Amino acid sequence: MATILLIHNDLTLQIELKTLLEFQGHKLVSVNSGKEALNLLRYANLDLMICDIDIPEIGGFDFLKKIKKKLLHKQAPVMLLTSTNDHEVRLKGFELGVIGYLAKPVDINEIQYQINNLFTYRNTIIDHTLYGSHENQNTDFQFVKDFYDLLALNFGSPDFSLNKAAEALSMSVSTLKRRLTIYLDTTFSDAVKEYRFRKASDLLKKSSLSIEEISIACGFRSLSYFSRSFKANYFLSPVQYKNDANDSRLVAFTSKEKLAYNEEEYTDIS
Repeated sequence: MATILLIHNDLTLQIELKTLLEFQGHKLVSVNSGKEALNLLRYANLDLMICDIDIPEIGGFDFLKKIKKKLLHKQAPVMLLTSTNDHEVRLKGFELGVIGYLAKPVDINEIQYQINNLFTYRNTIIDHTLYGSHENQNTDFQFVKDFYDLLALNFGSPDFSLNKAAEALSMSVSTLKRRLTIYLDTTFSDAVKEYRFRKASDLLKKSSLSIEEISIACGFRSLSYFSRSFKANYFLSPVQYKNDANDSRLVAFTSKEKLAYNEEEYTDIS
């Protein structure tokens, strides 16, 4: 099952696409503007975003630029909805990482086939990478498992480094860097930061620890650095994130209700 975000203010399209995709076992959440989408992304892990190029408040291209700057969502696939055939406009989207375009007025069947083809292709690649018949398949799978097991044991140490990870995995630094690029499409630094951010966000939502205690538990050297880097990726400070998570008005991502949005939260998004 895939989790898909639709950023489009056409209620009819939202209802039709939600009915179609949920019948196929996917989950669709719809928002009307770029600002609402940015708010939602603080709490959601997505498999795909479908975004109108002319969304209100933050245009489609500006929305793309913002999410691609954020570690947690820079690799999320995005399709753009557009009525233009302008070659330069379409090229701009591809330069920003768009995986495809959908024409407006929207053909609901075209969206269905595009989404199904995307996830079929993705699953084929995953199956081939993990289970395909090549001589190094066990080594490949074991590396990913060993690396994340190592992260789970060491993310709380601020001294956890590339050199230490390579030594623990019994490989050279260059081999570790190469395998992270091939199998996870990331760097060591980004992998560690993403893991720490996800652990920190989970603790902020579910624990009674103070912000400083969470910062220390997740391996950050200073509270100020943790606060700055967390806000850079979640659009909120740790304090605001924790307060929102404990606010009875905030509805979980899986709910059918709308999130409570606060326009002031977006004044410093860069």
